[in-house]
Amino acid sequence: MWRASQPHRPSTAKAVAQHLRCYAYPVWEKRALGAIKPGDVQSWITSRTTTHKLAASTSRTVFNTVNAVFRAAVRDRMIPHNPCTDAKLPSVPRKSIVPLAVEQVRTLADEIPARYKGLVLLGAATGLRPGKLFGLQRRHLDVRMATVSVKQQIQQTAKHGVYVGPPKTTRSHRTVPLPRMAVDAVEAHLREFTAAGPESWIFTAPQGGPWSTRTSWMGPGGPPARRPA
Repeated sequence: MWRASQPHRPSTAKAVAQHLRCYAYPVWEKRALGAIKPGDVQSWITSRTTTHKLAASTSRTVFNTVNAVFRAAVRDRMIPHNPCTDAKLPSVPRKSIVPLAVEQVRTLADEIPARYKGLVLLGAATGLRPGKLFGLQRRHLDVRMATVSVKQQIQQTAKHGVYVGPPKTTRSHRTVPLPRMAVDAVEAHLREFTAAGPESWIFTAPQGGPWSTRTSWMGPGGPPARRPA
């Protein structure tokens, strides 16, 4: 009932369903919500990392899903208290982000097919993730001001296929300044590989249409990206 009432994007809905199906239902599906105590939740959290070998970050994500269900149950007065309150979660080790060296970026840009050289250089210059890079259209690029606006991204799920969705958070909506190198690379790409018109995708799949990991090896044209209702 909780899942059906959430305004999740398709990719989020898929992840939530997987979290509950794989890690919550096998343990609690035959128990009443009110019969689950804080100690049960704490033992469950610990077993996710010790017995099931979940990474700490994944364990926290799964917990957040279950916690949201219990919060909703308290809100709807189905149970008096949330057994997830004050639960101790595994700590997530900090990972050092090591960006590619300039020479590595240049080598990658030289070795990749010409139609994606601009993609490599723009990605290196902005740090945008693939979904946001592939979601760029001509209208998002301001060559004169040397900026690119992040307003959408390409997403895909097995059920919904490839579609255009908003960035995940409000902070993800932003305008990113571009160095001269990125502007030159994108201008060269636009001249050779991008159709005219503000709605044209800057980076397209070999078969045409917006690029994604699924459409890159599909038949001619691939499925068209759609905007969810």
